[in-house]
Parts: sequence; C-alpha cells; structure tokens
Amino acid sequence: MRKRVFLILTVLLFSFATAVSIYATGQGEKGGAPSKPEYTFYFVSHGGPGDPYWQAFINGVNDAAKSLNVKIVYVYPQKQGDVNELIKQLNSAIAAKPDGIGVTVDDEQGFSAPLLDAKKQGIPVVAFDTVPDPSNPKPTIPYICYVGEDSFSAGQEVGRGAMDAFKLASGDRVGVLNHEAGNISLTLRYNGIKDVLAPKGVTVDQVSIPGDDPAQGQNYLAKYPGTKALLTMGPDSYLPASKVLENGNLVGKVGLVGWDITKEAITMIKSGEMAFTANEQPYYIATTAAYLLYMNKKYHFDPQPIFNTGLGKVDKSNIDAWADLVKAGKG
Repeated sequence: MRKRVFLILTVLLFSFATAVSIYATGQGEKGGAPSKPEYTFYFVSHGGPGDPYWQAFINGVNDAAKSLNVKIVYVYPQKQGDVNELIKQLNSAIAAKPDGIGVTVDDEQGFSAPLLDAKKQGIPVVAFDTVPDPSNPKPTIPYICYVGEDSFSAGQEVGRGAMDAFKLASGDRVGVLNHEAGNISLTLRYNGIKDVLAPKGVTVDQVSIPGDDPAQGQNYLAKYPGTKALLTMGPDSYLPASKVLENGNLVGKVGLVGWDITKEAITMIKSGEMAFTANEQPYYIATTAAYLLYMNKKYHFDPQPIFNTGLGKVDKSNIDAWADLVKAGKG
C-alpha cells in the first residue's frame, strides 16, 4: 500500500535536555486515516537538518518510515556535536522503551552505560555514521551492527586519491581542514590520510576551521604558501576552503578535495575546482539502519557486524549520476 510521510518539527523537553526532533510515520492511502505504525524506533544523532549531509540522512529516515510503516523519532542536539546533550537524549530514548534505537556513538566512555542499559532491556541498537572503531567493536559499547564508513580506511582512500590527483611527492605539504575538532570520525579520517601520505614524505597538517569562517584556511595558506592541496572533512570545511581559493586566485594552483556531496560540490567538480569528494552516502546509511532494525525486531535477523558505506568517490567520471541523486535529496 502506498503511504505518504508527514514531518512534524517540534521541540521536546527531555529530562535534563532540550532536543529538536523529527517524527516520520506512514499515512493512509489518499490522505485517509493514519495507519498504525508497526514499530517505533528512535534515531539519536549528533547532526541535524542544517547540515546538507544530515538532511540527506533525514530524507532516508523519512523514506524508510514510509516504506516500512514504522514511526521513527529523529533526535539531535541543538548544537551539533554536543556529546553531553546527545548522551542525555540517548538515555531519554531508552526510557521511552522503543522497539529499536539507531545512534551515533561519539564517545566510548560516555555511551557505555546507556548502551549496556539498552542491551539489558532487550532494545536492539544499530550504530550509524560514528563509532570509535568499527573494525574492533567493544563489549562495553554494545550494538548489533554498524552502518557507515570505516573512517580510517576512508581516509586512506582519500590519501591515495590525493596522491594521484595532485602528483604528491616527498617534500610536499597538504592541509586537512577539520570543521568539527574532537569528532572521533573526523579524527580517524585524518589519521587514515596521514597513514598514506606521511610515509611518502608528504607533510600532513590538521587545521581547525570552525563554522563557515575561512579565516583559518587563509592563515594556513599564508603561513605555508607552497601547500599543494587542501583536503576537507565535509561541506562545512570545503565551502570556506573554496572561498579561500577563489578570493586568493588560487583555484587550479592549490588542489581541493571534499567529503560528502552537495550541489556546491557538484559545481566545483564540474568546473575543476575540486578534484573529487569522498561520499559516505548518508541516505543509504539511514535507510539501511532502519531496515536492519525492522528485520531484527520482526524476524530476529542478525546482521553482519559492519555495513561499510564510505569508500565511494565522486569525480568527473560519475558526477552526472550523483547530481541526479543529490537533486532528489538522496546523496
């Protein structure tokens, strides 16, 4: 039966925290009475719709809720990356006793007690987007599977791609622009990039570039004018990096690599300003996480430990196909 999805943006008062939430549920055919959702899932995430990456993820949540006829409550902190608030929201989600939980595991120590509590209560948990080390899950942060990139190996792929795209050699320097210092996934990405480039004699600097302020990027290039390329961690770092290159007449002189795909990245790749962007595929992460929770709850399906979505690369060879997906909100 065809169903439509309604989004209701609201502010929920949780114990100890205020959380902005999105509800996604199935609706009856031709605008009829809502069909009763079969299950209720909570997705607790460090990112909200202000970030293009997370908007694509939320689109996946909506489509999965519609397709499966489940209710998904998507919860995120008012300040992106606020781990303390995120932990409080996770505890509130567990207290609601849902049929399943999806969560970004941003901190091993802080998330241990809530996840152990969820396991004790028999609430299945799927981790998505962020975990401390997907290749080495620990019993202290239990979840049935992880859906997202292996950030370290994705970083290695970006390092190899940059070596090839910019003909990097010993003595060269690149800057890795990080818009969210302290984020465990972004740190692993940087470590993966460095793991590939440093043994080749390439200097790899990590540069904090908070918000959309290009000042730190400008300062970095002023200090190291011979920099060969800027490797970025997402739209919040490649958009200001692009401003730096354009304002400094450095497009084509300093290379640029993105992470995640937006309409701006598509434009930059087509023009040649950006060599390529890594793509974690947030829409796929969201739909997969929801389907795995549904299959586990309904059919006791035990998924494989890791669904690695993060080795995709978008460049001129496949940009047109991805442009259509981004336009549809499914990047």
